[in-house]
This record gives sequence, C-alpha cells and structure tokens, in this order.
Amino acid sequence: MILTRVFIVFFMSHTHMNTIDSHQGLMRWRKTIFQFQRDDTPIELKISELSEEENRRFSDAINRSTRECGCSMGSMFMMISCIGWIILYFLTGGTFAHISLRGIFTLFILMVIASLTGKVLGLILARYTLFRTSRMITEKMVHHSGQDKLLFS
Repeated sequence: MILTRVFIVFFMSHTHMNTIDSHQGLMRWRKTIFQFQRDDTPIELKISELSEEENRRFSDAINRSTRECGCSMGSMFMMISCIGWIILYFLTGGTFAHISLRGIFTLFILMVIASLTGKVLGLILARYTLFRTSRMITEKMVHHSGQDKLLFS
C-alpha cells in the first residue's frame, strides 16, 4: 500500500492526472469504465463530500485497478491448466516413455486457451472492481451530503 502510494507520487508526479472533484465528473468517468479503449491517465479524487483520506484511498484503488492488464490471472490459469493436465496424464496411466509430440502440442494449446481466458476474466474483473469502487464513492457522497438523488443519477 505504501509502496503503491510512493510509486504514484514519485513516478507519476510529473504526468498529467485527471482530477475528479464533483458528482458529474465521477459520472463522466464512470461511463468510460467499460469502454474497450480508455484513457488510463491516473485519477485523483478531490471530492468535497469525502475526507482527504477517503479521496486518497479511493484514488489509489482506482489507479491500481486501471493499470490491471489481466496478466496475473492469465498466468494463474495457465499454470493451473498445465499442472492439472500433467497430473491428469499420469493419473490416467501415462508415463514419461509415452509422451508424444501430440500430447505436448495438446498441452501447449490448452495453456494458450487457459491463459487467454484468464486474461479476459482478469480484465473483466478489473472493470467490475472499478465500477464497484465508483458505486462506493457515490454512496459515500450520498451519505455525507444526504442527497438521495445522487445515487440514481
């Protein structure tokens, strides 16, 4: 957490940041979450209804999810499929002497499909996390301001 904040402050301090300081700005940004090609410029929240700590915490969460590329979930799916295939191969009577080029090719194809599936699911999960975070921000704004109309805008 501290390293993430240091990274954002130190390495991204000279880059352009999108500042969100109102409910309208939050809603404009929220509409871009599920777009295929998005602006991944770091977000800085300065919403008056939230405390400085809440603004910083939500900004960090948004920027962490925005940078997510799905690679970690893709590699996890690939590793699980590889280990699972190897275990299944030996549990069904396979031996080292009977490993064929076809079996290696099948494992390779399985790993590619699994990694692509994991990558896509990782990207979807990151977008969902961004959407959920924006919803939490809106709910906090409603709680602090007492304006129920914000929730349904």
